[in-house]
This record gives sequence, C-alpha cells and structure tokens, in this order.
Amino acid sequence: MEALVSSRKYNWPVDGYYYVTSAYGPRDLEGTTFHHGLDIGCDHAAQILAADSGKVVEAAYNTNLGFYVVIDHGKGVKTVYGHNTRLNVSAGEYVKRGQTIAYAGNTGFSFGTHCHFAVQIDGEYVNPAPYLGLPEKFTGDASEYVK
Repeated sequence: MEALVSSRKYNWPVDGYYYVTSAYGPRDLEGTTFHHGLDIGCDHAAQILAADSGKVVEAAYNTNLGFYVVIDHGKGVKTVYGHNTRLNVSAGEYVKRGQTIAYAGNTGFSFGTHCHFAVQIDGEYVNPAPYLGLPEKFTGDASEYVK
C-alpha cells in the first residue's frame, strides 16, 4: 500500500524553507511518544502549500494540531498540515497542487513556528519522508532533495 504512493513525489509544503526539525517516529516530548508527521521549520505566516491536488475534508482547530487542514487525494490518501496561524481554505473546497492552503504558525501543541506535515493511508499515519523524496528518519537541511 505505501509503495504505491511513495513512488510519487509530492510537492514540498513550505516553499523556501527546507529544514526538517523533527522526523516521523518515536520521540519523548512531554508525554508524546510517537510523532505522526515531520516538522519543517519556517517563519511565521510562511505559505503552506498543498502537496497534491484534492478535496479539503477538514479545515479546523484542535488542541493538538492547532489550526490544521486535511486534504483527501483519493484512493485512501490524505495529507495533513498542522500548527497554522491562519487557514486559506475551507472544508469542501478543491485545491490544486502547490496552492496556498494556510499560513504557518505556532498553534496547538507546538514549541515554535513550523509546518507539521503528515500522510495518512486508509486512515493510518505513515512516514511522510518518502512521499517528499526524503530518506527515512530524515532531519536537517532537505534542500538537496527537493530542489
């Protein structure tokens, strides 16, 4: 299931910002033991871009992700963008790959401005790194992988 999608490289979600500050996987952060996405550090209000075309199925707020967007790309694949300061889309809208969907922030359970990017397959979180053309467990400067 994962190989089908991971062979396709998604659009990088924060143009001009390529530093991955936290990888997908286990971590010990104030009781959080597993990180379901990867974090891309960026400036406040940096544009958050749709990784691929699809339908916005959620554009809301919760205490964990803060202001977040979920895009359904079909065939059980969804992408999640969290901790935004402001949303630029609403549930029910169709978006194009690379379209601005939100502006980065530090909302929800967050320790600094960044984009939390996650991928779900059939409702289960999977490592988003391969979908962006990155090696597994990647942290650091991703510019050589995405440019």
